[in-house]
Amino acid sequence: MVSWRLTVGQDQSSTVDVSLRENNPQLVPFFGVTSALGGKYVQRNSNEITTVDGSGSLAVPLREDVVSTTTIGLQYYRKFFEFAWANGNYFPAPELTVVAATSEQQGSEDFVENNTLGVFAQEQVALNDRLFLTGAVRVDDNSAFGKDFSFTTYPKASLSWVLDEEPFWNIGLVDALKLRAAYGAAGRQPEDFAALRTLSPTTGAGGVGSLTPQFIGNDSLKPERGREIEAGFEAGLFDSRIGIDFTYYHTTTKDAILSRQLPPSLGFPGSQFVNAGTIRNRGLELQVSALAVRSQSLNLDLRLNLSSNDNEVIDLGGIDQGRGFIAAGNQRHVPGYPVGAWFREVAVSADIGQNGRATNVMCDGGNPNGRTLPDGTPLELGGPPVPCATAPRLFLGRPVPNFEGSFGATATLFNRLRIAGLADWKTGYYRHDNNLRARCQALLLCEETYYPERFQTAPSHFRNSSGAAYIAEIQSPATLVSHIINDSKFLKLREISGSYEFPRSWAQSMGMDRLLINLAARNLRTWTPWTGLDPEAQFIERIGTGALEQSNVPQLFQFVATLSVTF
Repeated sequence: MVSWRLTVGQDQSSTVDVSLRENNPQLVPFFGVTSALGGKYVQRNSNEITTVDGSGSLAVPLREDVVSTTTIGLQYYRKFFEFAWANGNYFPAPELTVVAATSEQQGSEDFVENNTLGVFAQEQVALNDRLFLTGAVRVDDNSAFGKDFSFTTYPKASLSWVLDEEPFWNIGLVDALKLRAAYGAAGRQPEDFAALRTLSPTTGAGGVGSLTPQFIGNDSLKPERGREIEAGFEAGLFDSRIGIDFTYYHTTTKDAILSRQLPPSLGFPGSQFVNAGTIRNRGLELQVSALAVRSQSLNLDLRLNLSSNDNEVIDLGGIDQGRGFIAAGNQRHVPGYPVGAWFREVAVSADIGQNGRATNVMCDGGNPNGRTLPDGTPLELGGPPVPCATAPRLFLGRPVPNFEGSFGATATLFNRLRIAGLADWKTGYYRHDNNLRARCQALLLCEETYYPERFQTAPSHFRNSSGAAYIAEIQSPATLVSHIINDSKFLKLREISGSYEFPRSWAQSMGMDRLLINLAARNLRTWTPWTGLDPEAQFIERIGTGALEQSNVPQLFQFVATLSVTF
């Protein structure tokens, strides 16, 4: 048997965002007198994704109980993003509406392009349609690789065995059992243009155009390479009324792409992407489904999903001199800790004067008996107080959950009324509450700013009970920020829904074949110690996992009603 598949697809989208003009001299301008002259802003974005995917398979029976299937193929992926914007201020006369008619004009244009080409070959041998052995290799090249690196190869191998179909299987309680194991390699390409050294145009002395350093780049940058071992099973018990799906995985990532800060002496600002050392990632996944009740009048289905994940920086290839390096702001990659872990100084005591200002602020000096850097700098909380100016940055938590799960239940009565509910949770991670930082440290709008005397004891989210230390952090010029790196675990009642299918005779009496009504309420309640608006309202920064939420709308409560009619 020979089969061939070829898929070509393209997706393109564009947006236009135009600001409205304010040009009414009878109104008092909110942004000053000149704003009455009006202005206009235009931005156009274009995002194109092109894919070409082709594969062919040849199945050959080697003997009656053995079938060999060979597959070869190629994949091409192109991502192209382009944007342009123009801004104009001050229309010199009424009725003018285009940016070119303004007296002050600005604009910019740029694009980002990424191309990936991959070829693969796979061989699968099936024995009695129960035992499957698969081996494959894939070769990729990507336009973001450094010029000193060409292509990368990813092998894989897997074995699966449908054990319950074997003649010798005779375990009554377990009526279905499939074992599986796999080894594979995968990779992640660098950010677009991360390998290139770039310069930025600027205007020099006398209005002459010139170039200044922008990004240092990395000619030798190559993709991350991860090797994963996975093992698990799928089982059905008690006539498949209970289903279990279990997976264990262990991944080791080498040449991990991390960002490190650059010394000013290099002449290039910001950071540089580098392939730095090894990261380990391992975890468990468990899914259990159960038909708890099965009768003519009632069926009750239960579903439980659990997963744990633990990642750790094993080493950084020596480029960090054993100290780790900054990922973004308050996050660092440090051997022995999670990727991008939170590290910050923590105030432990202070004196509050008559004017409400904190003085003599002391910070946690770090536990000398805990984990330390090679030079002896403590990394764990619980040390003697030291002046904050000399205090070490201490580990405050991981930025991504290490345990999450969900539980759902569905009850069906008389095959007509269906009631369902779903709750889910995430634990073991901390986030940066930038709303709290902005209100208290930047805009000085929180209660702690005006009434520090009310905080004799610190709030429960602070890492010690000293109210004076908490006020000292609030009053610091954004240098003491442990109070905004807070626990964001949550339990959420995600959905409660119900549906009812009316008897067919009722529907037919009204000229219909089927009548069904659905009601659902979503995001009903969240239980969390998180100090921000919503532990799920966040974005992931390009570097690190800052997860700020102030520019995101929290998940809203929703009530949905649907009436389905079939004629």
